[in-house]
Amino acid sequence: MNKPIRLTKGKMQNHCITDFIFLISLLLIAPIACGPDNVQKKDEAITTSDTIVAPVAIKSGIPAIHRLDSCPPPKIVNLSNYLPPVNRPAGFFVNMPNFNTEQGLALSSILCGFKDRAGNLWFGTSGNGVSKYNGKSFTNYNASHGLIHNLINCITEDKKGNIWFGTWGGVSKYDGISFENFTTEQGLPDNDVIRILEDAIGNIWLSTSSGLAKLDTKKKETKHGMFFNYTEKQGLPDDRAGDLFEDNNGNLWFATSNGVFKYNPVEEAKSGKSFVNYTQSAGLEGKVVNNITGDKDGNLWFGTSEGVFRYNPNEEETGKKAFNNFTTTDGLVNNFIRCSSVDREGNIWFGTREGVSEYRKKDSTFVNFTTEQGLANNTVVSITEDNSGSLWFGTLGGGLSRYDGECIIGFTAKQGLPGNVIYTSAIDNTGNLWFGTEDRGITEYQKDEIGTKEKSFFNYTTAQGLPENYILAMIFDKDGSLWFCSGSYGLSKFDGRTIITYTTDQGLVNDRVECLYEDTEGNIWIGTYEGGVSKFDGTSFTNYTTKQGLVHNTIWDFHEDKNGNIWIATRGGLSIFNGTSFINFKKEQGLPDNKLSIVTEDKTGNILIGSWGGGLSIIRKSIAEKLTQNLALQPGVAIFENFTTNEGLANDVVYGILEDHAGNIIIGTNLGFTVLKGGLDTTGMKIAKEGVEIYNQKTGYPVKDVSNNCSMVIDEQGIIWAGTGDKLVRFDYKSVQRATVPPKVFIQNIKINNEKISWYNLQWAGMKKNAIAETRNSTSPIIIDELNVFGRKMRSNERDTMISKFKNVRFESIRKFYPIPENLVLPYACNNISFDFVGIETARPFMVHYQYMLKGYDKNWSPVTNKTTASFGNISGGNYTFMLKA
Repeated sequence: MNKPIRLTKGKMQNHCITDFIFLISLLLIAPIACGPDNVQKKDEAITTSDTIVAPVAIKSGIPAIHRLDSCPPPKIVNLSNYLPPVNRPAGFFVNMPNFNTEQGLALSSILCGFKDRAGNLWFGTSGNGVSKYNGKSFTNYNASHGLIHNLINCITEDKKGNIWFGTWGGVSKYDGISFENFTTEQGLPDNDVIRILEDAIGNIWLSTSSGLAKLDTKKKETKHGMFFNYTEKQGLPDDRAGDLFEDNNGNLWFATSNGVFKYNPVEEAKSGKSFVNYTQSAGLEGKVVNNITGDKDGNLWFGTSEGVFRYNPNEEETGKKAFNNFTTTDGLVNNFIRCSSVDREGNIWFGTREGVSEYRKKDSTFVNFTTEQGLANNTVVSITEDNSGSLWFGTLGGGLSRYDGECIIGFTAKQGLPGNVIYTSAIDNTGNLWFGTEDRGITEYQKDEIGTKEKSFFNYTTAQGLPENYILAMIFDKDGSLWFCSGSYGLSKFDGRTIITYTTDQGLVNDRVECLYEDTEGNIWIGTYEGGVSKFDGTSFTNYTTKQGLVHNTIWDFHEDKNGNIWIATRGGLSIFNGTSFINFKKEQGLPDNKLSIVTEDKTGNILIGSWGGGLSIIRKSIAEKLTQNLALQPGVAIFENFTTNEGLANDVVYGILEDHAGNIIIGTNLGFTVLKGGLDTTGMKIAKEGVEIYNQKTGYPVKDVSNNCSMVIDEQGIIWAGTGDKLVRFDYKSVQRATVPPKVFIQNIKINNEKISWYNLQWAGMKKNAIAETRNSTSPIIIDELNVFGRKMRSNERDTMISKFKNVRFESIRKFYPIPENLVLPYACNNISFDFVGIETARPFMVHYQYMLKGYDKNWSPVTNKTTASFGNISGGNYTFMLKA
């Protein structure tokens, strides 16, 4: 006799089974959240490189000094003799992933959206039912599943977890098993249901084309039907009701074609008049109100065909003007408001016929998004926020556009840049940004806040007096002059009126300049390609090469530490120059790569060095101080700690290292940004205090790379600007959207012997002969289950075959929404089982990783995986529990 296998939800139950049956109980799912963040996070230890050969201080040889007064004069160009810079309006672009029928959406025309408690997103279409999205796939429901109509006007969820759909043909309530339908036969005033709202005490309100209805879920159906209807007799201005909204105080507001009304239950009980007219108070005389939303301050926002009206009830009580009207004159993209929503930051969003407008409370300005900024379609009729804070815009004809916030904004030639490739970036004393391009000269960007009307790009090329259009490096000095290098044309200084160009004729060590730096004394340090270093003090060039002790003559970056030492990153290693001697470092001293790209210092004094293939190297403050003071290190003490892709870096080619105002270290690599959250860890056990995060295409962010070691800069607001291979990127780490709740985990399907099963068929097979019959107001769960599992209704012979094959399978019940059996008991012939599961994350589902274990079968958790299926075969008799982490 084979011992049975059992998977139970509670205690094991001993059932007597026939000799040939293996008993398997259904596995208990244990959802465990591992972390809510939207990006890849690692917590790896850093590695150290043992010092093979100790560094030696080399006394600097006598440098070559060239005084300007003993050389030919530099070339001076007066810009008044040239054309003015070209002014281009500056747009912006946000990468908004598009979801359409190709991704499984039921239809490309969306009328409404809703997020349920589990985090699923529901989208009603204009003719093919409703789509539910869990991040893994779309599940579609239409009239064949039991929906009363395929045109969906609205969606909501009640306190019991039922999903309600207002349609052009009535109302459908889905309880996770089947649809229950309501029409005028059950008392609705009209079958065209526009909005549904459950109030604080559990009443269901429905607005229709012929009035307003209330369903008291606590009362039974009367001879007049299930609904109490409100029309003009109860105080509505006409029989057509529109949007419904419950404010922070529990007041119910109703939009109509003749203004807005508030429900007054006290007056209803006294006189039978249920509504108070607020049309005049809100400034809405003669206005058709399309939608209502409320912000966190208690203001009500009414969307009309003549713009937005903001109404403050508290202002009216004080006698002040209680409403304000906003139109295109104030910055709205269009005056016809189709929908509105408030995001979790308190900003108000409006969908219109010509795009989306965001009203930013911090500065009371509008920022507009159209197809030029990334929308799939400009007619936006629904706005839905998911658990990560991403906004899903439902459009008419373009499907869905997902907006992940402004953490990464892109700029290309389409947005006003002269070219897409940026080699260098700098910020002037007024906060304006300047960018040097591959072959289009220098561009000034006058505003770093997206959405302001006056922002522009001003482009300078040879037509405006530049010596060349190929710009490799730029800096602004303390006096506000711009220093830049262009190809092989030496060093140039731009003071706003003239451009002065210095070359080898004036003493520059080499005309091919690669990097620039200003020290605390105002000296300009110039790094060249294969020529060494020049220091310019305004009157003379002092030149250093390998002859004076420099480790290599190709220079990529400079940094002055807090003690005045100059650190020099070269193609052949690292040099420290204290004014009299050089200390050099190569692989022999522990560097992972001699080809360095950048060197900088964090706020605590640690030296950070990027390379062209060795990742990030760190010299801790204590070691750096000993090195610069020429003090001997303890035997066995490593100089460098190295952080590479093995420890979580996005890529080992590092082009930029910056520290933001919060102490986070942002590393620009050949595969996007790596953030050391909280800065370097001080214990030496891991690289970052609060973990490592990666922002690139693999993690769902539109950053391909950082393309040059001079292209990253941080502005006064802590925003990173970087040149990439195909665009200019604005990276605002503070604005990264993060999930506020962990993903909820569900088993979606269970297969036996690798075969799909309609579990409702097995449940109902022995219960009723007419198990698949439809009731008057609903469709059989069996039909819904077959459509979801197989994509069609099963033929009778297929249904009989399945029931016969699995007739010895037993279970207690079936779960709602994801129809899987509870406490499953399997015969020995069915001892191969598979689980399909999902952790609901709609913004970045590919970032959800799983571990699972079949307790009683596995000894350990599975390796971390992004696969959403687990299979187990040849299971012995016993009791098992399936556990899942997401």
